Amino acid sequence: PRCAFERRALRDRRRRGEPVLAGPTFDPAGRMAGMRERFTDALSKSPCFFECLFLCRLRGSVIPKATVFAVPSAALSLGLHFLFRFYGVPEHITQGNSVWASFTFVLGVLIVFRTNQAYSRYWEGATLLMQVRGEWLNAASSLFAFCTRDPALRSQVAKFQHQLIRLMSLLYCAALQQVALVSDEGMEVIDMRGLDEESMRFLVGCEERCDVLLQWIRRLIVLNIDNGVIPVPPPILTRVFQELSRGLVDAKDVQKIAEFP
Repeated sequence: PRCAFERRALRDRRRRGEPVLAGPTFDPAGRMAGMRERFTDALSKSPCFFECLFLCRLRGSVIPKATVFAVPSAALSLGLHFLFRFYGVPEHITQGNSVWASFTFVLGVLIVFRTNQAYSRYWEGATLLMQVRGEWLNAASSLFAFCTRDPALRSQVAKFQHQLIRLMSLLYCAALQQVALVSDEGMEVIDMRGLDEESMRFLVGCEERCDVLLQWIRRLIVLNIDNGVIPVPPPILTRVFQELSRGLVDAKDVQKIAEFP
């Protein structure tokens, strides 16, 4: 599915009357919009139906994965049951208390262990995501505070701030898309004003969008240091680059948790 900033760019181009790109980058049929409408209708008509539909979806639910193991095991147990009855196997052989006690003990240990592991990984991922948000928020707020107050550069300061906040919005959206296991239709971003179409087309075709966006932000900062928009001594400004880098490292750690079991 298309990401949020692709859909926003598509809507902006349609609103301005510009031609819309066809192909895998943009979907003129609006498939994601149709999915959103169907889910909204299902939620409004029957919340229980919507919850069951959410559990059985292929992405973001454990039901399909659990079914792969549960259905063959149940079929095997049912087949063995009828097979033992057909050959007249004594019940005390197939219904031993020690066998079932051992089975339930091992199953309970595995369930508790897996639950604890899953909860610890979830908590670690949630903590890292909050750290990513905090690092990048501090970097953006520092850059806003470092801008010059010279009236002659007011237009350049406004242009830098608008470009920066849109790139930071895209950066956080791309970081969430790397770790999301469900549809990213709810990941909204700020509009694409100030970003040319060629850059957006290049960004859509990249696999590592976070790296590209972070490099654009660094280059934007350096260019505005040269033209006097950010008149801050380098030792103070290095803190911004460190926060941007730490945020990207934390985002990669979250991606590791999401991709590797």
